[in-house]
Amino acid sequence: SDIPDVEYRYTLKNSSAIFGGEPPEHPESVVKNATAYHRSNGRAVTNEDYSFWMKQAGIGGIVDAAAYGEEEFDSVVYNSNNVYLTYVKEDGTGINSEEKQRLYEYFNQIKTTQAHMVFNQARNVYLRLFADVVKTKNVPISNSQAYSIIRNFIIDYLKIRDGSIGGTFELSDMVNAMYDIKFERSGITYDVVDYVKLSTDAVIPFDFPGKTSEC
Repeated sequence: SDIPDVEYRYTLKNSSAIFGGEPPEHPESVVKNATAYHRSNGRAVTNEDYSFWMKQAGIGGIVDAAAYGEEEFDSVVYNSNNVYLTYVKEDGTGINSEEKQRLYEYFNQIKTTQAHMVFNQARNVYLRLFADVVKTKNVPISNSQAYSIIRNFIIDYLKIRDGSIGGTFELSDMVNAMYDIKFERSGITYDVVDYVKLSTDAVIPFDFPGKTSEC
């Protein structure tokens, strides 16, 4: 007699968190990078190519980069065929010597000239933010929960990301974005912020006393 087919169904569940992976690429990122891949054709020629491949290298956690030639900044002495790459990491730190060597080897595979690359860490401008927030009366959360939601929003809004180098910050844009913060419970969506007042100033660290030199 025929043996009936037996169907097995399995469910896989991770018992521990997975580390080292990357989240799925956002559709906006796919659209943005597709033209850059096509234009560069796997080579580093223009400034845009160098900055694009710097971010695509996946070395050192670099999230944004900008490239320029030595003729594009105030210099009275030009070195031969230099390409300057300014970068920023998500945590604001610099790349180490091992990561720098890996970047040299990476670019040697795609650059079409004998350009010498100079890696410069972007200068960080710190932002001091003062926020007065009143939550909406009908949102079913405590003051401490509202504080956590708003704090996490601010951290995510101001984090270093692609576009941070040379980017701009508008306080009014952040205020408008905070009014769009939502909280959902039992299928009902609530506005979190009823009133917000923000004030900011830039903080640039400096050495004190000032450095002196002789000539």
